[in-house]
Amino acid sequence: MKDKVSWYFKNTDLKNGLHNSTNVCVQVYLDIYVMKVYLDNNILISIEESELDFSILKGSFPNNTIFYYSYAHIQELLEATKGIDNLINTRLNTILTITNNNYLFPYQGKIESKIEEPKRVIATIKKNPFIFESFRHAAKNFNIYRTQIIQELGIDKRQLNNFSTKDAISHINHVLNNKLLKGFKDIIDLAGINLHQRIATIFNFLDVIGYWKDKKNLKSDLARMYDSTHVYFSTECDFFISNDKRARNKAKVAFEIYNIKTQVRSFEELIMK
Repeated sequence: MKDKVSWYFKNTDLKNGLHNSTNVCVQVYLDIYVMKVYLDNNILISIEESELDFSILKGSFPNNTIFYYSYAHIQELLEATKGIDNLINTRLNTILTITNNNYLFPYQGKIESKIEEPKRVIATIKKNPFIFESFRHAAKNFNIYRTQIIQELGIDKRQLNNFSTKDAISHINHVLNNKLLKGFKDIIDLAGINLHQRIATIFNFLDVIGYWKDKKNLKSDLARMYDSTHVYFSTECDFFISNDKRARNKAKVAFEIYNIKTQVRSFEELIMK
């Protein structure tokens, strides 16, 4: 059923209405199937700052669509240093308005959902600071000799960014195999015991070799950890919406490797379909 709905979104403009019996059948699927959408933090912020219109985004999906948030949204919020109290109040209202407090969280190796107020998530994080610090620790300790790795693998960053998702993966596999190393997926599987860790490793490895590389600054490694976490939670959804082109392209690689059906769109790509 999910594939049928995904096909409909990919090939049909919802605003055109029903034109024939095929569309009537698809509309039945849409009425039964509850679409799940995960918004990247940059989309939430842009809606909050009135740069994007949530009603337009929401109108691109069926009425029963659920929009989710995760603890990654809250952790990124707590990174703020100025006007944090006012920002927290504003952001909690944004999350409530958009998601109706529909919350995704990890439980026993899976992603579960429930109704949870963001302020309770904030309280949990503050009571368990190790959750927050684990992100910083992982980002801080990701200290690979990037230039050396790129030179030894012989990867041309400019060429790599012009490949499609599948071609980029094939190229990386070809390079690794030529160096008598395992394939890309094999290396990723060895680097993480669960999907969350593996997606984080994919993001870091792709950044190392220059594939849609993040602009380097004091917080870029930490920001990448948040990006990969948002992408991880989006694997439970039908759509991942982000206006970060680097995150979108890395997400597509992760989804291709692990055969994850979540569709990746920017705000503009979504409303133009």
